[in-house]
Amino acid sequence: MKKRPKIIYLTLAILFIVIVVVMYTTKPVLNVESAGIQANQLIVSAGGSSKVCDEASQMFKRFGVSNVKFFNSSELKDYPAIAALGTVDGIWPGSPPYIKIRVGTHIRGFIIEIADTNSPVKHVKSTNILEVVDSCVFVHR
Repeated sequence: MKKRPKIIYLTLAILFIVIVVVMYTTKPVLNVESAGIQANQLIVSAGGSSKVCDEASQMFKRFGVSNVKFFNSSELKDYPAIAALGTVDGIWPGSPPYIKIRVGTHIRGFIIEIADTNSPVKHVKSTNILEVVDSCVFVHR
């Protein structure tokens, strides 16, 4: 009779260890550098950095930069490189204005910001924001 509780405790302990090992080994890398690598891959597959930045410049000229602008899928047909990067949230006014694109899920994803390169204000450098394309594309988690 006394062996039964010991077997139950041993089984629970082994199960706990297995769960911890599985959780640790499947944990995604969630740093800004890994987001930069993924963003670079997306940009290349979308046609390259010059195409992405050119389309962004066209979007800023067409839709303006002084008000928030949300997009529907029909408006993004003319901008296939931008649409290929992820879920385009819209144009956000700011210093500088930028196009916000969500990639992946909230927990495992990241944000791509494409800055208006015609703005007199440049994107502020920060330790949690990675510049992927010179003065144009930035990534953060």
